[in-house]
Amino acid sequence: MTQMTPDEQQNATLLATMAATDEGTALRVLRKHNGSVEEAANALLSGDRGSPPQKVTGVDPSATVIDLTAEDNDEEMNRALQMSMNDTSGAGGHLQTTTHFGPSNRPPDANWAMVPSNVATQPASQEDENLKEAIKASLAEPDNETLPPIEDMIRDEDGRPVALRPDDPNLVYASLVLHALFHVPQVRQRLSRLKLPSPDEILQEDSAEIFMCKLVELFTNLDLVKLSVIIENDIYRICGARPATSVDLPADISRAFIDPLTRVIEDCLSVQEPQDNARQPIFTFSSAQIEISPNRNPTPHKFHYGTVVAVDVGHDQRSPNELVARLATILHISDGEIIKHDGIDKPSETVIFQLNTHASFANSNLSMANEGFVYPKRIYMDRFLLQNFHVTNEKNKKQREIVDLIKNLEMKKEEVTKSDNTDTLANLKTTINYYENVARDGDIPERRRTLDNVTQQLKAVLAALEAKVEQIDAEVADLHNKLTTLFDTPELQNHPYDLRAVLVHTGLSGRKHLYSYVQDAQGRWWKTVDFTVSQVPEDEVLGDTKGVALGAGPYMLFYSRSLTSEQLYEPCPWPEVYVEAVKTNNEGLSAALRELGHVVPGSDAHDQVDGGDMDIEVEGEARNVVPDSPTRPKVKGEGGGSATSLAQKASEDVSMADVTSR
Repeated sequence: MTQMTPDEQQNATLLATMAATDEGTALRVLRKHNGSVEEAANALLSGDRGSPPQKVTGVDPSATVIDLTAEDNDEEMNRALQMSMNDTSGAGGHLQTTTHFGPSNRPPDANWAMVPSNVATQPASQEDENLKEAIKASLAEPDNETLPPIEDMIRDEDGRPVALRPDDPNLVYASLVLHALFHVPQVRQRLSRLKLPSPDEILQEDSAEIFMCKLVELFTNLDLVKLSVIIENDIYRICGARPATSVDLPADISRAFIDPLTRVIEDCLSVQEPQDNARQPIFTFSSAQIEISPNRNPTPHKFHYGTVVAVDVGHDQRSPNELVARLATILHISDGEIIKHDGIDKPSETVIFQLNTHASFANSNLSMANEGFVYPKRIYMDRFLLQNFHVTNEKNKKQREIVDLIKNLEMKKEEVTKSDNTDTLANLKTTINYYENVARDGDIPERRRTLDNVTQQLKAVLAALEAKVEQIDAEVADLHNKLTTLFDTPELQNHPYDLRAVLVHTGLSGRKHLYSYVQDAQGRWWKTVDFTVSQVPEDEVLGDTKGVALGAGPYMLFYSRSLTSEQLYEPCPWPEVYVEAVKTNNEGLSAALRELGHVVPGSDAHDQVDGGDMDIEVEGEARNVVPDSPTRPKVKGEGGGSATSLAQKASEDVSMADVTSR
């Protein structure tokens, strides 16, 4: 290699310092780019080391004295720059090589360890499992808690919902499902219009009609009763709900309960409601797949029906831990020239999402599992409808292009900010700090001029790199903003669905570790834990991460088609026989409490049930004391026999089309 000129010497030293390489490599790259410092710097930061490669010469640990006053101080200056980035040790001299202006690479001192260094530690995954078991053992709550006195169970006039509570803690999952369905406006309103069999009609004990009568009666009480909690047990026996065991996941057993339950409701409604194109199924949607490939026409095929959409939650490199992103990943798959798009052919009024914890997420380190799964208060289903396939497909293509651009920009940023697994910007700042604050001992003018010159060049390079990083960050932010709003177009915002209820599991055992959030007609959110109902802010509903660290958290989301305020406040015309029964029980409860000297809030007004606008709730005067029921249809063989499961009921013929209501 030819001898360096003074300018090359200075620039090579600067580049070697910036790229954490040796001066020979820096000189080769500098000459390769015809002396352009900026081009050489970019090349070095991109991994270019010139040709042929040279072995980097380390700093002699014993040479700890730096003499910047010597006649030829370039070599000494290079040594100083290298020493500012190397973690070597030495002793004596004016500057020790242990000087380091960044995080130390030394192994931790055993004396400062959290546990003695000679004690073997368990793998992180095993520690996590042990922690889970310890939490379960220490925080499991007893199931034999008693209810408050009856006078404290009167529904306040703030419109809070009624709590629904089974005696068996292993049926809490089922009560939460029924409670959530009641708070879906479309479910509540359409069930209230069902025509039920007359009391004189004799029905089979395990028939769908008996179940629907009991369900409508329960919903009437949830809407109009004065008590704040309903202790209901018959409904679970009638529908054959299976008590949960220690191995049942709340999401799975709830799904097993929801599928036949919604089928029975859907069938009963279908035989009574007009069968026209305007009728929308309440739970059941139909879906199909469109495949685009060189050998297939893009026509729908593989039609099937469903009520619940299963979504995996947790860490997944394919998409963010967010509902809409996960749905897009599940329903739209692109593999080269083949695109498979699953979509909804005919939507339902209600959409239920089952959230399944991803295995890698549940077994990850607990400290990394705190962000939780993100779900919106409103979701537009248009992008998942087959009728919008062509629009959505073009949007998905654009989305993939933007994602690729973001990846390329992030790679460029990595090239600019990292070199040989070191932080380039941090190294530059460390070196600048060295020249400005460490290497200025003495008062030799020539030395100061040299230091000032090198410092200014380093600052110029640092400023250029920071400007480039800032530009990349701005471009990435702009692309992310385009991603966020890519599907926010009028043609994809015609089918809004609002969040109505969320079911949550803390990951621990006990009836209080399964709870729900439900929304009322005023848009207020209420949290129900066992028999306690309290108002909570919307942020808590959308950001509840309890149980996430234990592989639990929200496990069921209930959405339904958006309604106007008038539709939300539309009263439910419950069967008169049930309304009168609730009215009688409310009046009897108020009279009994007044005789005991208790003040009943709003008793004069609320004893008069008007069909749905009451602010009060719940059934039952006290534990094991249930309000008198209205006269129901006679049950054939009443008094014995086991309950038929909902799965069996769902397969029966429904015969409620011609019966009349009372």
